[in-house]
Amino acid sequence: MAAAADAPSASSGQSLYDRLGVDPKATGEQLRVAYRALALELHPDKAGDHARARFDAVQEAWERLRDEESRRKYDAELLHERSTALRASTQLAAEDCDIDEAEDGSVTLVAPCRCGACFRVPLVDVESAGARGLIVTCTDCSLRAHISDSE
Repeated sequence: MAAAADAPSASSGQSLYDRLGVDPKATGEQLRVAYRALALELHPDKAGDHARARFDAVQEAWERLRDEESRRKYDAELLHERSTALRASTQLAAEDCDIDEAEDGSVTLVAPCRCGACFRVPLVDVESAGARGLIVTCTDCSLRAHISDSE
């Protein structure tokens, strides 16, 4: 199996999890059950040649996701692809954001957006992301900001 065939596909928009109809957080057993059901439904001997392409796609997904190490690598590739697909319209440092502290003690960083609304993100999320930061969407429009912890 070629490495390119194993990589997530932004062009099709369909992940290997989508092919199996499962959530990316599905357990190994849930993956196996979904694969078996689809393989039985789509097998060319049962469904005919018109289902061959979908059967092959399901088979490829199962081959990649059934092994824990291979699945971890795929998940990392998928995360990277999805995070680089999001482009930020502005760069912000956490220290430049306003702080909104809720009664429950949770802290949210707030920064103005050029549309007049704002970007809001929990401080714990920014701290967890560290220097690599994270992408946050405006509360009112589709603009995105890359917010990173300066530490």
